[in-house]
Amino acid sequence: MSTTEAAHALGITIPTVIAWIGRGHLEGSKERRGGRWVWRCTESSVRQRQLATGRGGERALEERIRSLEEVITEPRPEVSRALRDWIAAEETASRRLRDLAEMLGQIIPGMHERGQRAEAPRNRGR
Repeated sequence: MSTTEAAHALGITIPTVIAWIGRGHLEGSKERRGGRWVWRCTESSVRQRQLATGRGGERALEERIRSLEEVITEPRPEVSRALRDWIAAEETASRRLRDLAEMLGQIIPGMHERGQRAEAPRNRGR
């Protein structure tokens, strides 16, 4: 596949395609064509990059969803541990937020009630 085709498919510039080939983000090489050298890359590596970046259209979206479903449904200890840690962190943050709202409610009446904003008491004596 030409760098022009790859750039168009990925929504990037030709120099970026060449840089990605050089860094190994895309599979490809420099080939001799006639009297000059040109960069070429494999269609499969472009397709993989499209899937990874979400630029592959509806079919690619379905493939990404399928691969995410596999990750979620396959028992993997590292994924389970990461999800468990994330849920615990969210619960801790939620508890802290409730505690803070209660403390503020003691200082500023009505502050702890959801959706209400109480104004701070104003100092009238100067």
